[in-house]
Amino acid sequence: MFDTDAAEEPAYIRNADLPPLTVHRAAGLAVRTAGAGPALILVHGGGGSWLHWIRNIGPFSAHFTVHAIDQPGFGDSPDIPPETDLDGFLDMMCAAVDELCPDETPFSLVGFSFGGMLAAGMAARFGDRVRRGSLLGPRGGGAPKGGGAPGDRPPGS
Repeated sequence: MFDTDAAEEPAYIRNADLPPLTVHRAAGLAVRTAGAGPALILVHGGGGSWLHWIRNIGPFSAHFTVHAIDQPGFGDSPDIPPETDLDGFLDMMCAAVDELCPDETPFSLVGFSFGGMLAAGMAARFGDRVRRGSLLGPRGGGAPKGGGAPGDRPPGS
């Protein structure tokens, strides 16, 4: 969808109640931006793209400058080397946010699923620049104490 004209977009995008979107790149990653006001960064779940937020961009853009970033290797963002670790992935996401919100500009974060885990990591890196955050079903919190999934632990552990 990046660099295509609107007539080529699927009907669910053409028919969505979206405000005007600016399609651009930040630190090489694909971004859709809409609205005006304080910055709000949307971080989609794994295997997705900015389209995870198609129903949220309009309402959020009434109050914020919304930046829906396609994560590295997802949506319209470029592929990444398979050996890229989580720190490298976070480096790329943080570089995009620094470009979208330069000069220590504060911002808010919303992350869904894998994007919730990324948003938590980004918040840890950006510290006080993050005004507020919402993590929706974040993943990647590590194994419960004692190891394994809760159903795999012996009773009483």
